[in-house]
Amino acid sequence: MSLVTQLKEGFNKIFDLSKETITRRRITRTYDSDDDVSESNSDASIEGVIQVIELEDVQEYGGLLQVGDAVGFFEATTDIQREDQIIADSITYEVDRLITERSTGNLIFTHAFLKRVKY
Repeated sequence: MSLVTQLKEGFNKIFDLSKETITRRRITRTYDSDDDVSESNSDASIEGVIQVIELEDVQEYGGLLQVGDAVGFFEATTDIQREDQIIADSITYEVDRLITERSTGNLIFTHAFLKRVKY
């Protein structure tokens, strides 16, 4: 069995035990001829693992995340983009950064830096 296959299987086992259903809200902005903006939302249920940042975690992320922000882990096939909102446990986060984890060119999973928007 290849290392990539082992990594994917290992991640899937951990993910299956920890995942929760959360809401991904995508905000679409349109502009009229006067450059006035209107927004529309579309929500989707996705699965992921959300880890809230605590004080001891802040230094690990080099100041990019603060206490109360979060890191999200998502399967490679999950439709998630920068500026999407993630709603988990009644807390809304905005996707600030996406990091794809790859091994030998194969996407294993995506992890996201999530900035807390509101409680």
